[in-house]
Amino acid sequence: MGLKAARGRILAFTDDDCEIFPDYFSTLAALFSSDTEMVMRGGRIELGDTRDLPVTIKPEMEPAVLTSDLHAGGFVHGANMAFPYALVEKIGLFDTRFGAGSPFRSGEDTDYVHRAFNAGVRVEYLPDFAVKHFHGRRELADIKRLQTGYAFGNGALYAKYLFDRRSNMRGMLRWEIRQAVMEAMGRQKLNEELGLSYRSQLRDNLTGMLAYWRAPKARQPA
Repeated sequence: MGLKAARGRILAFTDDDCEIFPDYFSTLAALFSSDTEMVMRGGRIELGDTRDLPVTIKPEMEPAVLTSDLHAGGFVHGANMAFPYALVEKIGLFDTRFGAGSPFRSGEDTDYVHRAFNAGVRVEYLPDFAVKHFHGRRELADIKRLQTGYAFGNGALYAKYLFDRRSNMRGMLRWEIRQAVMEAMGRQKLNEELGLSYRSQLRDNLTGMLAYWRAPKARQPA
């Protein structure tokens, strides 16, 4: 709904539990004013409350550019993302089957980043524009539920793009399988401190894939 109603030249996204830094909009304006091509950007996300567990953040201080050997998920977070309105005209709206409260639980930002990249748009991570995330998750059970939702959504995305030759999602799924197999052979878990494993992540991926294939086929953005 918000994307349909937007009228500005540059669209910026954050979450309702985030606070922007004072120079947020001036930094964005400077970044986009110098562009000679269409660019999607994601910015730094710092932990807003030290009592919260260090998840759903992206504190990296080094700029990066999305490439085909990287997963779109987590490269740019929907909690701090910006792009020109021209991108909406180029690739369409969000796929509403993805995201919190939707059938596939998460992944609307990952899907949009992936579609932009597939359309030949440069996707950058820059630490210059930042938000603080006050997500409130302090128990391991909260993190496991969150990770289950993310893995489920990623699985639905793997199913969506499984036969799309432009997409690297098949390669990402192979990576998930390989990590789960290596973990079963005694290699390091996804995050032992938080109780997360590659095997449980793969299980949720496969559940998400199955849910996608079973869902009614509505007309949605590519």
